[in-house]
Amino acid sequence: MTRKHKSTKLEQLLEQFIEPTDQWVRREVARNFSTPKDLLIRLASDNVWQVRLAVAMNLNTPLKALKLLAEDTDFRVRREITWNINTPEDVLIKLAGDKIAEVRGGVARNPNASQEVLLQLASDDVIYVRWEVAWNLNTPLKALKLLAEDTDFRIRLEVTRNPNTPEDMLIKLAGDNIADVRRGVTRNPKTPEDVLIRLAGDNIADVRQGVARNPNASGEVLLRLFDPDNKNFLHRVVDHSNCTIEVL
Repeated sequence: MTRKHKSTKLEQLLEQFIEPTDQWVRREVARNFSTPKDLLIRLASDNVWQVRLAVAMNLNTPLKALKLLAEDTDFRVRREITWNINTPEDVLIKLAGDKIAEVRGGVARNPNASQEVLLQLASDDVIYVRWEVAWNLNTPLKALKLLAEDTDFRIRLEVTRNPNTPEDMLIKLAGDNIADVRRGVTRNPKTPEDVLIRLAGDNIADVRQGVARNPNASGEVLLRLFDPDNKNFLHRVVDHSNCTIEVL
């Protein structure tokens, strides 16, 4: 039996399952990676949103169906489209202007989102959307700089966690008035030693703990963390890979 004949047989078999009124059967067909593309296109117009959602989740869903689902009346389906790694840039650009924040946030998370779109979403009114931009590894430096000055500390904290955040931004964020942000700086492997030395003397214990967790903390930094009254803290310093004889 040829591959084409097998495909036809499979299509005929699955065809039997998209006609019944049982929406859960149609949903499972929509989720199946083996479902032929023309059936997925048909299911993208199903009258039940859960079925359309399943089509949006399927990584084999063709471009025609993805574009159709990007216009869906249910925001959950549109949001799922933004999470699909096969969704093309032009669709993401359109969904970046969606009225629902969860959809825009999905675009901000997508690794295929263009730098122009990410820069646009870095100024979004909704914190969740800006947070997703700060998280995205493809976010341009211009957007990261904007987010590093965000009024919400959770956005600034996420910038400290982005491996693409440059040293100059980390140095600036090391002086943030929110301890959580300073702690975020201590855990970034790109944070320079002089900043770690400064934060080793921070008046907040959680910030100093963050310095002790930094894999690049030198013996000098660890010495500054010495606190004989805090056994748990001493344990973390002694266990550090850069702990020297002098520190011990």
